[in-house]
Amino acid sequence: MKRPFTSFLGTWLGSAMLLAPAVCAEDVGAIFLFKAVWYEQNNAGDPELIPSADEPYDITADVYLTDETLSDPDWDLWISGMTVRTPSSQTHAMRTDYEEGGFDYYDGAVSQQALSSKYGSGSYRFTLSSYITGDTRYDVPLASDDYPPAPRCTNFDAAQRVDPTKDFTLRWAPFTGEGEREIWIHITDSETGEFAFYAGPIDGAETAIEIPAGMLTPDTTYWAWISFTRYTHLSYQTLPETYSGFDAYNSFPLKATSGGSAPDPAVITAYRVLENGDLELTAACTADHPLTVQGAGALNAPWSDLQTTTPASSQIVLIVPEATLGDRLFVRLVQD
Repeated sequence: MKRPFTSFLGTWLGSAMLLAPAVCAEDVGAIFLFKAVWYEQNNAGDPELIPSADEPYDITADVYLTDETLSDPDWDLWISGMTVRTPSSQTHAMRTDYEEGGFDYYDGAVSQQALSSKYGSGSYRFTLSSYITGDTRYDVPLASDDYPPAPRCTNFDAAQRVDPTKDFTLRWAPFTGEGEREIWIHITDSETGEFAFYAGPIDGAETAIEIPAGMLTPDTTYWAWISFTRYTHLSYQTLPETYSGFDAYNSFPLKATSGGSAPDPAVITAYRVLENGDLELTAACTADHPLTVQGAGALNAPWSDLQTTTPASSQIVLIVPEATLGDRLFVRLVQD
């Protein structure tokens, strides 16, 4: 807790003018201002907004003091607090964060419209107050709403039966749109909350990452988070550094099995011959397991491999060229 001031404040301020460092712009090292939307994914379909009671939209502001300022153990005696003023001239007090060394602010809303009605685009003014030198102000711009798409896990089914003795590739839908983009991955034990794996920042153009063998524990359920961050403002060549933009978070279960993970049988769900003679196959399969198309000229004839691919999701469309198919009349799918 912040230490309270008592009746010695007047005397203390007199000596502090000589002993404490003066507040200046260098007291603040970085300011982050972001709006976010939160999703959850419980199947291979699209993620959904978390229940409205949990406020799926929010805004956060984080101010970090410089190492030089934090080197004084009594910094919170001469820095009295910090506020943030919105473009609509609403001023909010920020909470002192002693663990991180700075200040933070949070507010949530049940919808994007509800959040934007209180926190629109424009300049947000941060004011650091000092008992010694008064107020120091910093302005951070926030653009009009430009949330990233929901970070959908595209191999959800495979993520429910991960063999922890082998490398596993976690895949997600592309991060579309403009702006500076980055991706973060966090995987935590669903019971203890301890991190099992995390990675980032990952380039916004990537759509997969490999979780090395041995990172997960057999017969354990994890919560995985994929987060997309779109920066609409970056200023890191001045002090304080300032950043603003939009986040999208998606959480989903990830389960590590024991004894390996055998895929379900692959099934051809539809087929047709294209105008050029190629054979198109639509199949249900297990993601991230090699899938081989085999062909034979007769049911009692030997089967031969025609092509092999590793599907990224549980649904796949395969094209077998006419030249590859040859005189084979029967095809089947085999998955390892």
